[in-house]
Amino acid sequence: MWWWVAVVWGGEVVPEPALWAGHQVTVVTRSVPLLGNVETRQDVRMLSRVVDAGDPITLVETPCEIKIQSNAAVKLSFPAGAVERIPPPTIRYIAGSDGEFTGEWIGGWDSLDVDGDGKPGFRVRVDAPVCGGSMSVASHTVTRGRATRAGGGLDGSVSIALKRDILSTSNPCLALVPKHTEEAVHGVFAYRPVAAGATCSSLLAEGWPVTAAP
Repeated sequence: MWWWVAVVWGGEVVPEPALWAGHQVTVVTRSVPLLGNVETRQDVRMLSRVVDAGDPITLVETPCEIKIQSNAAVKLSFPAGAVERIPPPTIRYIAGSDGEFTGEWIGGWDSLDVDGDGKPGFRVRVDAPVCGGSMSVASHTVTRGRATRAGGGLDGSVSIALKRDILSTSNPCLALVPKHTEEAVHGVFAYRPVAAGATCSSLLAEGWPVTAAP
């Protein structure tokens, strides 16, 4: 449980953190062995603790759900509940003279056993017409975001420099996938305030309250 209080520091009142639900959509085209060029859409739903001091706005973000689907009927899925164990990034948005907010932050993990399966990295299930199975991956991201206020939260876009390493695979077919990749990914996001007692589980069960328009 999160316990927070408003404090006075250096003559400034720090507001009590709120909860914002977020949704981020990215679309990228990748070359996949045996399948060729595959367009992949990733939807991330997240819950953030937010301190909105006007300038800056600071978010500590916990992913609740990651869904990845392609136009080649390739689907990636993750162990139930494990997504929330991904190390949460801290995002700090600074206001510009034009009223737009910008931020840059680092995310991901290396060989840390994120999902607790006893293997380094994060296990991803691959469901595909050809070459299904599972693989353990490590990820490192540098994200640049731009945002404007909307609906009590934020709407914006991201540019992500992604580095991904495949640490192990369940079969020789998936072993054909390049072990190390680097790519630029672009997308959009939206955040909206939710009730103080909201959790990933409760919001997913009720229907996610915010949708980013790609």
